Formats: sequence, C-alpha cells, structure tokens
Amino acid sequence: MLSAPVSTNRKLVLLMVLVAGCVDAVGFKNTQIFPANMTGNAVLIASSLGSASPVEPVARTAMTLLSFCMGCALGALLIRILRKKHTSGIGPLLVLSGSLLCACGISLFFNSIPRIFSTAHLLMLAVAMGMQSSAAFSMSTPGAGITTVITSTLTAAISTIMDSFYRIFSKEEKPHTGADTHLPLLVFGCYLTGALLGVFLLGISTAMAILLAGVILASVGVTMFSSGKS
Repeated sequence: MLSAPVSTNRKLVLLMVLVAGCVDAVGFKNTQIFPANMTGNAVLIASSLGSASPVEPVARTAMTLLSFCMGCALGALLIRILRKKHTSGIGPLLVLSGSLLCACGISLFFNSIPRIFSTAHLLMLAVAMGMQSSAAFSMSTPGAGITTVITSTLTAAISTIMDSFYRIFSKEEKPHTGADTHLPLLVFGCYLTGALLGVFLLGISTAMAILLAGVILASVGVTMFSSGKS
C-alpha cells in the first residue's frame, strides 16, 4: 500500500502522462511529428531519409528533437539552480512548462489564419514536453520512468502481469519490493487516454486541446509547489 505522499505523487505523474498523450496527438495530427515521443521521431527521420524529397520533413523533425532537448536542458538547469535554494524546482518547472503550452494555445486562438498549426507551435510544444520530461526524471517515481517512454512502460506492465499470473499458478509468494506494480499499466493507460482526449478536442479546437493540456500541467506544478513537493 502506498503512503499518502507517494500516492499523491503517482497521481500527479499520471496527469503528466495524460498531458504528453494529448500533446502528441495534437502534434502528430497536425504535422505528423511527435512533440513528446522522441523515439517515434527517430523512426520518422529514418523513414524520411528514404523518401524522394527528405530535406523538409527531416529538418522539421530534427528541429523538434533539438527543441525537446533544449527543454530538457533548461529544465535540468532550472532544477539545479533552485536546489541551491533548498527546493527541487519541479513545481515551478511544471508551471513554466504548462504556461508555455497555454501560450501556444492562446497564439492559435489569435492566429491570423485560423486552424493553421505552424512549425513554431510544434517547437513550443516540444520545448514544453522536454521541460516536463526533465521534471519527471527528477521525480524518480518507481515504475513510471520518463513519462514519454511508452514502449518500455508497456513492456514493464505486461511483464508484471505475466509474473503475477505465474506466481498465482505456481503458488509462489510475491516478494515485497515496495514498488507499485500497477503503475506501468496506469502510465500506458493515461497516455492512451490523453491521446484520445487530444484527438476528440481537435474536432472542436486545436487551441482548446493545447490550452487544456497547459492548464492541467500548470495545475500539477502548483499542487506540487503548494504541498511542499517542489
């Protein structure tokens, strides 16, 4: 059984995963590039290199990858600076990341050409997701890892399920590791839910989808800051 602080921490991480799924759905539906899933972007770069005109798609995907890395670097730097002031900086970093998502959504509302999702919007999302991933890395929640590493999370979830079935039929006692064995499956489920939410909101407004993701992420940061977890 998780203690209250750990349980709260897990819920906040799952909200971050939901945001990543929503942002990836918005980014991919508009540009065929993932703002949060860098593994997928690596495959897209390799695939584009084999096309007839690879320059533009490769350049755009590479810029997204670079922007994500910049977000990670900025996040790590901010956390290191704030640690000197006796705080991990995770809360403020998530507020900053959520604010960047909100700024992207607001800019889409006031876009001179409605419904146009530009490269600048894509790169803003990638920077924000890099910041979020840096925060997730610093949180070190057992079983969650980085919120955007979905393949390894799904593998861990399936391995845990099969291990549980084996122990039931073999009547072996389950070792008390202290780890939350359900978390990998919850992470994958929240990412999928976020992606479905993003696709649904795209039918209404791209800006609304990004704004909602930003508000959720900023709220997670405020919650962590006010509860002393930041």
